[in-house]
Amino acid sequence: MARHTGVNRILIAAAISVLAGCASAPAPVATPEAMVVNKTGKALGSVQYQPCGANGEWAPLAGSALAAGASLRLTLPAACTDLNAYYADGKLAGQQRGVKREFPFEWALY
Repeated sequence: MARHTGVNRILIAAAISVLAGCASAPAPVATPEAMVVNKTGKALGSVQYQPCGANGEWAPLAGSALAAGASLRLTLPAACTDLNAYYADGKLAGQQRGVKREFPFEWALY
């Protein structure tokens, strides 16, 4: 009987190895993105950001100029971000505060 027990242990270990090999790898985490949609009828000159609660200067997001009727996907630069959108003439078009990477975000400016 001791012989069968050893064989059973080997079979169980082999089955566990096979099952472990079949386990799927975790899905890759998507890059956090936000969508900005310009429905204002005017061109946006830039979308600027700063980390939530910061009191420093606002930094423009690269490639954030946006024609009227166009949309833009962008990667949020911080875990929590405050956003300002400016028309091409420099006037404020809109604001968003507390935008977090872990939540889907779409901002339509009217």
